[in-house]
Amino acid sequence: MITGKNPKNSSTSSELRKLAENRVREKSTEFDLSRPAEDVHRLIHELEVHQIELEMQNEELRQIRDVLDVSLEKYTDLFDFAPIGYFTLNSKGEIIELNLTGSALLEMERSILFGRNFCQFVSPEDQPVFSDFIENTFNSQTRQSCEITLTIKLKPPLYVQIEGIANQSSLECRMIITDISALKNSEKSLRESEKLYRAIGEANNYGIWVCNTEGQNIYASESFLAMVGITQEQCSGFGWGDVLHPDDVEQTIATWKECVRTEGNWDIEHRYRGKDGKWHPVLARGVPVKDDNGKIIYWAGINLDISQVKQTQEELQKSQDLSSKTLQAISAHIAVIDSQGTILAVNNAWKQFAASNGAAETPEVAIGSNYCEVCRKASDDNNEDAAAAISGIELVLNGTLKQFTMEYPCHSAEQQRWFLMTVVPLGLRAENGAVITHQDITTRKEAEILLKNSNEILDSKIIERTSKLTEINSMLVDEINI
Repeated sequence: MITGKNPKNSSTSSELRKLAENRVREKSTEFDLSRPAEDVHRLIHELEVHQIELEMQNEELRQIRDVLDVSLEKYTDLFDFAPIGYFTLNSKGEIIELNLTGSALLEMERSILFGRNFCQFVSPEDQPVFSDFIENTFNSQTRQSCEITLTIKLKPPLYVQIEGIANQSSLECRMIITDISALKNSEKSLRESEKLYRAIGEANNYGIWVCNTEGQNIYASESFLAMVGITQEQCSGFGWGDVLHPDDVEQTIATWKECVRTEGNWDIEHRYRGKDGKWHPVLARGVPVKDDNGKIIYWAGINLDISQVKQTQEELQKSQDLSSKTLQAISAHIAVIDSQGTILAVNNAWKQFAASNGAAETPEVAIGSNYCEVCRKASDDNNEDAAAAISGIELVLNGTLKQFTMEYPCHSAEQQRWFLMTVVPLGLRAENGAVITHQDITTRKEAEILLKNSNEILDSKIIERTSKLTEINSMLVDEINI
C-alpha cells in the first residue's frame, strides 16, 4: 500500500521556492527606492494579497493530492491482492515492480525481488521461449503470451501462463502471470492415465482357446491356463463350468447353446476363479470355424482377463469425476468446444450467467449448439468484439495460435461489466477442440477507469491553476516595472 507524501513533490516544491526567492532578490535590486512611499505600500499590499492567494491555491492542490492518494491506495490494494501476478520489467528483463501475488508465486519477499532478472526463475529448457517472448513484446508493442515453467528452490515446477505488453516508449514491459499448475497437472495425470490404460491393454495376453463341436476343450493358451492353474494335458478333460462364478453359469450355458443353434459368434463377459482364489472378469469371444462345405469343425476364440482394464476404467471414471467437479467449482464461465465449435460441456458458472441474463433456455448457449456460429452471426451484425472473438477461436482451433485472449465489454441495463476471454487448445494442435473461459474483470476495469479519470481531472486542474498563476505573475511583474 502506498502511504505518506510523495518526496519527489516535496523536493520540487522546495526548488520552486528557492527559484522564486532568487527572482525576488533580483527584482528587489531593480526596485526604485525613490518612488513615493504610497506606491511602495500599495505594491507591498498587493504582494501580500497574492501571497495569501497562492497559499490558498496550494492548500487546495494539497487537498486534491490527498484525494488522489486515497484513490491510489485503493488501486494499490486491488493491484497487490489480485489473484494473478503483475510484474513490470525493464528492457534488461529486471523486475522493477510487482504485486504481492507475484512475490508469492516466486516465494520471495517483494523487496528482495526488485532489480533481479526474471530469467533466473525460468527453467533452463524454457529460457529460449521466454527470451523470444520478451523480444517480441518489446519489438512489436502488441500483447504477447507464452507458457513456461518456473523453477523455485525446493519446490515442484511451477507452470505459468504469461501475457505481456510493452509501454509506448518500449522501456518497460508489463506482464500478467497466471499459475496454471493445476491445469497442467490435471492434463499430465490424464495423459498418464491414458498411457497406463494402453500399457495394461498391450500387456494382457489373450487366452486363446479351441474346442470341438461338442464343446470339449482341445487347446488353451499358457496365459489362460496359468490364470486358472491347470496344465495343457488337464485342459481337455477340464470342465470350465467348475471355475465359473455361480451367478454366471446359467447365462454362459444359454449363450453357448444359442451360438451352436444359430452358428453365430460367441461374445460374453463372465467371471472365472483363478488359482489365486479370486474371481477374474473375462471377456470371451469366439467364432465357428467351418470347412469348405460350410460345416462347423470346431470353435475358436479368446479369453481375455480384463481385471486390470476394469480397475483402470474405475480409476479413470474417478479421475473424470474429479475433473468434472473441479470444472464446476471454477468461478469463471467455462465452455468446452470440439474442433468444429460445438459446445460439449459447460460449468455451473456458465449456466448461472446465462440464467441471470435471461438466456437459461436459449439454445445458442446450451450444450450441443455451435459457439462459433453464434459469434459469426454477431460478427455479421457488425459486432467488432464478436468478429475479434471468432477470429481468435478459429486461429486456436486450426493450430495457428497456442492461446487467444481478449477483453470485451458486456453491459446490461443494470450494470456495466467487462470480461477477459481466454481460448486454449485441447491437444497439441487443438485436434480435440478448445476450452473457452470468460472471466469477470469488472472490478479491475472500474479501478482503471477511476484512476484514469482522477488523473485527467488532476491534470486539468493543474493546467488551469498554472495558467492563472502565470497570468497573475505576469500582471505583478508589469506593475512592479511601472
